[in-house]
Amino acid sequence: MTFSARKFSDGPLNNLLDAELKALLEDDADAVLAEASEVHADPKGVANKLRAVIEDAIARAGRRRLLDAREALDREAGTRSNVLAWPADRKRALVTDLRRENATLTMAARQQRQESEADLDSLIEDFIDLGLIDDMGDRI
Repeated sequence: MTFSARKFSDGPLNNLLDAELKALLEDDADAVLAEASEVHADPKGVANKLRAVIEDAIARAGRRRLLDAREALDREAGTRSNVLAWPADRKRALVTDLRRENATLTMAARQQRQESEADLDSLIEDFIDLGLIDDMGDRI
């Protein structure tokens, strides 16, 4: 609780605010709008402006979280070398080694053609999912 909130957390002013809030919540919407119209020319306009301010704050907070997450991923990517970022020849060597080490693995027929880099990435992702290697390409 902040100092200003503590300052008014009890006593006659707080009791008055509680009573006003309770009365406001008990009134029907038309009565509240009529009273607000006396104070503000257009209560619906004020409500729309307040809604826009709140929605903008939510959007800015969301964008900030997204930027923070991207920065964290970029920092992590700078310190690690994910196996999927390796050059194709290094990926191909890893796949060949894993096939040789795990004779029980069955592979789809490739009709004697060399795997594309997309094929290698897919195979490596499968090896990671199977728990044969981690995302750094190290045996588990």
